[in-house]
Amino acid sequence: ASADITKEGLDQSIDIAFSNEVVYLVPDLTAHAQALKNVLKDGGVYYLSLSSHTDNPLWPRWRELIAQDSSVALQDYSLAQIADTFVDEGFSVAAQPFKPEGFLPVSRTNEWFGTPLEVFDYYYKHKVLFRIEK
Repeated sequence: ASADITKEGLDQSIDIAFSNEVVYLVPDLTAHAQALKNVLKDGGVYYLSLSSHTDNPLWPRWRELIAQDSSVALQDYSLAQIADTFVDEGFSVAAQPFKPEGFLPVSRTNEWFGTPLEVFDYYYKHKVLFRIEK
């Protein structure tokens, strides 16, 4: 979808773009970065949040679970690949853990989180928010 953005006359017209848990579905990360470069104004910011990356030890399990219901091919990007791709396109890239506020539910284990420690690791170590500025 990101490659279609520039066809709609949005060149350099967007101040802020945001994606949450989508980049692992983008087949061409470089084309995605180029499309955002085309539509963001100078100084515009793309906020990208995700936990579905190869640096997350839960990703192999999650990848299987997501693939069961997805008609879109899943991509295996590392945090470094994501950052480097945007830096290579001229963006300034920064990141931080995307931490929740308050208490986390840990009373039930499930196919996504097998233990309370996995819940904590996910929210405090592996859920990331990138700030990518043009």
